[in-house]
Amino acid sequence: MRLLVLPSKEKDDLTFTPSAITVKPGQTVELTLVNNGTLPHTFTLTDLNIEVQMPPGETTQFTFIAPKSGEYQFYSGVLTEFDKMKGKLIVQ
Repeated sequence: MRLLVLPSKEKDDLTFTPSAITVKPGQTVELTLVNNGTLPHTFTLTDLNIEVQMPPGETTQFTFIAPKSGEYQFYSGVLTEFDKMKGKLIVQ
């Protein structure tokens, strides 16, 4: 699955696309993180102790095992003032 960091039409307004990822408990999740912007970001899932660096203009891949059922918020831990720099990992 690809997760993109994309600049929107508004200046400095960035998003994760898609903003929700749905997986099954125990599933091996392989993410390709693409930062198309000019600012650094992280993919941070605090509940799972995951923080992956996303340098500007680069693609990063990583794998993790989905936890028990529930909803887990992910966000960019670098520029936390951007409210849209978050999403949900839905495990069901």
